[in-house]
Amino acid sequence: MEFSDILAILGILFGGAGSIGAIICVLITSRLNKQMELFKSNLEGKQYVSKTRFDAEFAMYRELSKTFYEMVYFITELVPGPLTDKLTDEDEKIKCETSNYDKAYDAFIKARSTIYVYAPFIEKEIESQFKKLWLRCYVQLKVFKKRFKDRTIVYSEEDQLKDLKKNRRIFDKCDELCIKSRQYLSSLVVKD
Repeated sequence: MEFSDILAILGILFGGAGSIGAIICVLITSRLNKQMELFKSNLEGKQYVSKTRFDAEFAMYRELSKTFYEMVYFITELVPGPLTDKLTDEDEKIKCETSNYDKAYDAFIKARSTIYVYAPFIEKEIESQFKKLWLRCYVQLKVFKKRFKDRTIVYSEEDQLKDLKKNRRIFDKCDELCIKSRQYLSSLVVKD
């Protein structure tokens, strides 16, 4: 028996009762339609939201992605590379590294502020992953801060390779997180 058959039978039963029956039939039909829409959305993995809510969530995830990618970018710039290797003057090298560290730190603080501002409004699993990514960046930042403070530490090629691998993992985690954010936003359907 189809859903439309049930509605037809209900219509016939309540139709005989006059206008009160028709009102009851409309109410039941409306309620059944809402439950059917909810059931279908659960089957499809979709969530029906208003345009206002969708726009707000889209803006939040866009801001989170932007601030976290900036943080990751500046954290990865801390690994000495071609730019700092070309500098022969130690003072210029220190100035460049300090500038990179300051940019990374500022981006790190901005990312932390953004995640805490939006935490109550985003999916719990995604929030948790943003915080884990933030903590990975925090560890990298502390490592470089220690290295910058103690200039007697020799930064070997092996150290550089380790840091590059850590940075790659951080960048990959950021990509995975943005894919999950995209998947979540794709699961939202604006209801008419």
